[in-house]
Amino acid sequence: MKKYTVLIVAILLASFTIFAQEKQPDFQTVKTEKGMMVLNNNKAQPFAFLVAGNNPEGKQNQDGSLFVQTDRQGLNVYFIKTADFLDGRPTKSESETLYNHREWDVAAQEKAWGKKLEVKMGLDMVKIHDLRLGNLPTKIIPTFNWTFPNPQNANISGYYQTVVMGDLVVMLGTSFDSSVNIEEVKKSFTETFESFSLLPPQKAKVTPKKKTSKGKKN
Repeated sequence: MKKYTVLIVAILLASFTIFAQEKQPDFQTVKTEKGMMVLNNNKAQPFAFLVAGNNPEGKQNQDGSLFVQTDRQGLNVYFIKTADFLDGRPTKSESETLYNHREWDVAAQEKAWGKKLEVKMGLDMVKIHDLRLGNLPTKIIPTFNWTFPNPQNANISGYYQTVVMGDLVVMLGTSFDSSVNIEEVKKSFTETFESFSLLPPQKAKVTPKKKTSKGKKN
């Protein structure tokens, strides 16, 4: 795993993805004993997840995404509004939403690279926590993944995986070279996705009204 980390951090210094996130996401990061906790107070569905590892560091990229690095892994986190790629089209399921996002993202990258990408795709299910009901219940949701070699360097590949969180698609992305087994990357991402927790909506703060004292009439 250490070899994977060293390679991945070096490669991520030159951003592999061309995806540009237009809007600044509403997220916060908190360093914990287990890694970097990421919290997003999205109005449609607030959520949190953990990027595991020691010595966690995080920074916001110029495109609005978040880069998180630990001694185990390094990845970019993107928060994409579904309205940005659905153009008002309704979808019947989260899987359909993820499919539309993946087609949109791959098309954008092919346009930017100026060539057809050799994309390998996958669909799976992941178990997350749903804290809205209490007692740490779990929920099974679909997750899409895809990978393709860098058109300028076939020795380097990018890997992306997504889930739907309310009106957002959360996409994790990373890159690695041919010495890294992709199953290691998938295992690491699965661990991160399985840490996702749906949070109850935060109650709006109510400012107490000031009491006015009525003076006594003589």
